[in-house]
Amino acid sequence: GQAPTDPDAPSLGVFLQREYFFNPDTKYTTLSGGNDHMVALRPDGSLWAWGSNKYGQLGIGTGRAAYNAPISVIDNVKWARAGENSTFAIKNDGSLWGFGRLDLNENTLSPVKLADGAKS
Repeated sequence: GQAPTDPDAPSLGVFLQREYFFNPDTKYTTLSGGNDHMVALRPDGSLWAWGSNKYGQLGIGTGRAAYNAPISVIDNVKWARAGENSTFAIKNDGSLWGFGRLDLNENTLSPVKLADGAKS
């Protein structure tokens, strides 16, 4: 099925020279920008992403080109960063997850566990 979009995203903002729907009143603890995408971590530990998904860097299981509103990715996250064409997250249990262009020859469309015992 389709990933849920952020219900708090009715207003228009501009990120990375593109227009994206983003409500400035929505609370985030972390915002991180990659080459063409953004990830945002909410206080409840949910990770949201939007922008280009050419390499699967939104982690939503599809290679659709782009999303203009935040989409829920994974939960129980305590740290997240957007790379150039990838995203990395550390969950509360210390596991490190990644998605997008993790390897020069392959795109990872959904979050994959990369390691245990990661520190943020």
